[in-house]
Order: sequence, then structure tokens, then C-alpha cells
Amino acid sequence: MHIMLLSLLALFFAGFSPASSSYSAPAFAVVADTVEVTSEHFRIYRSDGMPATIADVQAALAKIDVVFVGEQHDDPVSHFVEREVLKDMYNIYGQATALSMEMFSRDVQYIVDEYLAGLISDAHFQQSSSPWSNYVTDYKPQVDFAKEHGLDVIAANAPRRYANRVTRMGRQSLMDLSDQALSYVAPQPYGGASETYTAQWNKVMAEAMASMGAAPKEEDAEMKHEMAEGEHKMAEHKMEGMKHEMAEGDHAGTEHEMEHGEMDKDSAEYKKMHAEHMAAGMKHEMAEGEHKMEGMKHEMAEGEHKMAEHKMEGMKHEMAEGEHKMAEHKIEMGEGHEMDMNSEEHKKMHAEHMAAGMKHEEGEGEHKMGEMKHEMAEGEHKMAEHKMEGMKHEAPAAAPAPSSGQHGGDTMLDAQSLWDATMAWSIAEHLTRKPGSKVVHMVGGFHSETGTGTPEHLIQYRPGTRFMVITMKTTDDINTFDPEEHAGMGDFVILGDASLPRTYGTRTR
Repeated sequence: MHIMLLSLLALFFAGFSPASSSYSAPAFAVVADTVEVTSEHFRIYRSDGMPATIADVQAALAKIDVVFVGEQHDDPVSHFVEREVLKDMYNIYGQATALSMEMFSRDVQYIVDEYLAGLISDAHFQQSSSPWSNYVTDYKPQVDFAKEHGLDVIAANAPRRYANRVTRMGRQSLMDLSDQALSYVAPQPYGGASETYTAQWNKVMAEAMASMGAAPKEEDAEMKHEMAEGEHKMAEHKMEGMKHEMAEGDHAGTEHEMEHGEMDKDSAEYKKMHAEHMAAGMKHEMAEGEHKMEGMKHEMAEGEHKMAEHKMEGMKHEMAEGEHKMAEHKIEMGEGHEMDMNSEEHKKMHAEHMAAGMKHEEGEGEHKMGEMKHEMAEGEHKMAEHKMEGMKHEAPAAAPAPSSGQHGGDTMLDAQSLWDATMAWSIAEHLTRKPGSKVVHMVGGFHSETGTGTPEHLIQYRPGTRFMVITMKTTDDINTFDPEEHAGMGDFVILGDASLPRTYGTRTR
């Protein structure tokens, strides 16, 4: 039986826990283009692979302070489960429930609060809070549910610009920021990744690198040689533009985090895509350059032909016109004597004059040909320089310099840990500020699966916090729990049907 997204599981969630009888089971507004989900599109398992039910999930929710719902960002089942978990937490805990979101950063918390309080319109909220491009279909129903029921919404994440700064310059570079800026990230110095989390990270990065494929050693050696030889000047604005683009990570883009379905601009996968894009563009430019060179060669050939024709026509014309001109004027000689146009002396002078004119034309023609050859030589030189620069950009980027983090020795991992630590700090702050609060944290799966990442930082900030992890995974066979892939990923692992349409194709910030 097919029903619209957000309506499935209402019968399972309503009235399960002892506290649920005090609350109704409010429904979410349905977004018109939301993907339909049915009970046939997912299966629930415990950490060890034993089948579980919605009732099992509810029973666990009634015993915790924080639930991490680790989503696959473009997965309709993930967003369906998030909505149902939020609704069930409200049924259990009422207005003590708070929604925490990776999808908003701490610097827009006041904008989120203004929207929840009805001080600004939905349109202005979306314009000002930098929501993800899939906000309307995937996250707006949760935010509006919180707004309707008077629940807090925590903009939990670190601003992307500061994570990017860590990737480029290391975690210590955050200390150059103002006090205001530092209030938007976890307290400094923030903790590093645990050994387990680092191992998970390294595995993901290794898989990403493996998918890129290694270039043949011969090509690699040749590339290095050409790179060493190709340190020529390029147009400075173009070179600086490329450096800036690589440093700041602004692609069409395309910007993303290494968050399982959400691509990080500093990730190996992004660098691969960026290098391929740059290489394709440069190949296109080189092809255009070669086309222009061929055009120049063709023009030179035509030019030589036209010059030859022009010279011949000019000679004929001058000889034909010469007699006419000579007949019209007489060359004065001495005291009133005139030179006969038909005399041998005049013919000799005329021939010398014609020869001088022809040499002058030849000289001009050779000069023009020389200029064209010079332009061609310059064009070939620029193409060679451009090729060298292109190879520098196509070559794999050097690994980030080691940072002062506890683990990982990698600025990219330190940036990932900044997100984890900041989200954990935001949750801990809320629990401390509002005792008795319960939090549903929506986050990319890698930040919470196996209980590492954000949950680890939360325990450091607030020991004794009771939490559980629900991890969403997509698969072709939801009825098969693969121990090697799925075991230990969360207190509950929900396998969603990978054949469902994705909620977006390309997401932007």
C-alpha cells in the first residue's frame, strides 16, 4: 500500500510510550514533490543484524537524552525516518524536545530563532540562513514541525568557511579569528579524532583514492619532468585565479563536505572531479589553439599566394600605366631640354624605378610574413606554457601538511573534527542551558555511525549523556543485512531501498 512520505509509520509511533498518551500524533505537511515511501522500502535491524521493529526503536528513544539520526543526504527513506523520529520524540517528551541540525551553522542561530518566533517570513528565513538547496523537500517539514509545536531548533554546525580555513592552514589558524568568529565553533583547542574514527576516515579516503586509479609510472615520470621544465609564465590573472580557486575551493559548483553523500571541496573525490574538469577545459582550449594555428598557417599560405598574384598584377599595371604617365609629363632636363619618353635613357631610368618599387614591395611582404611567423611562434610557446600549467593542475595535489591534531596528522581530518566537535558542543550547550531537554540531531551518517565522531565529542563535553545512534544505509537488497558492511554501525541500522529516486541530483550549500 503506497502512501506519501511522512505518513508511513504513524500507526506504529502513536501511543507507544507511557508519556505518549499526553500528546497527539501530529502529522507533517507533505511537500508536493516529495518521493513516496512505503513500508516495503526499508527494514530495521539491531546493531548485530537481528531484525527490529518500530516499537523497539520507540522503547530505546524513551531512555535517552540525544538520538543521532545519521542520514544519507539524498535518501528519501532517511528523511522519512528523521521526521518520524522527531514526531515520536515529541510524543514522548513534549516541548522538552529540540531539533539539532548539521544543515545550519551557528552563525545563523539568531535567524533560525527569528523564524521560529514568527518575526520574519519563510522567504526571508531561507534567503538569510544559507540553507542547503534540498532544504524545502528534505528539511523544511522538520523545521516547520518544530515551529508549529514550539520546539527549539539548534543550528549546530561550524561555518563552512572556518572548516575550509583549517583544511588550508591547519587548526591553529583558527586562533587568528576574532572572538565573535570563535563563538561559532567549538571551544579552542578542540579535540582531535579518535583512533577508531581516524581508521574509518583513512578507509574512506583510501577507497576514494583507489577509485581514482593510479596513473602509469611512465606517464607520472613524464608529467613530473614536464612540470619541472614547464615553469613558464602564464597570464597572471589566470594563474592567480586557478590558485585562488584551488585554495578557496569554490567550484561550480560545486562545494561539499566529506559527509557521505555530501561532497567536500577538499576531499580526494572533489579534487579528482576538479582536476578532470580543469583538464577537459584545458584540452578544449588547446584544441582551439591548434585550430587557430592551422588557421594562421592557412592564412599564411593564402597570403603568399595573394602576394605573388598582387606582385604580378602590380608589375603589369605599373608597366601599362607607366607609359601613360610618362606621356602626360615630361622630365625636365637641364635648361629647358626634355627627355624623350621613348629614349633609351628614359627606358633605363624607368626600369630602375620599377625594380626599386618591386624590391620595396617584396620587403614589405617579407616583413608581413615575418610578423605572421612570429605570431605563430608565440602561439606555439603560449600553448606549451598552457599545457605545462594544465599538467600541474591535473597532477594529484600534495597531501595536506600534518597538523597539531591528536590523531590523523591531516588538516582535512582536522576540518572534519571541527564539524564534529562544534555540533557536539552545540548539543551540550543546549542540554546544559535547558536541563531535561532531549535532542534529535540530524547529521550525515559518517559523523555518527559506530558511535564515533560527534557522539565521542559530546561525551567529552558532557559526560554521562545518554545517546543512541540510528544509521541509515541504502542498499539494493533491504532484506539482507551484511555483517561486514552493516554490523556495529548504530544501535539501529535501517536499510533503505536504493532504487527509490534520490531527493536531489546535485546539492549546493
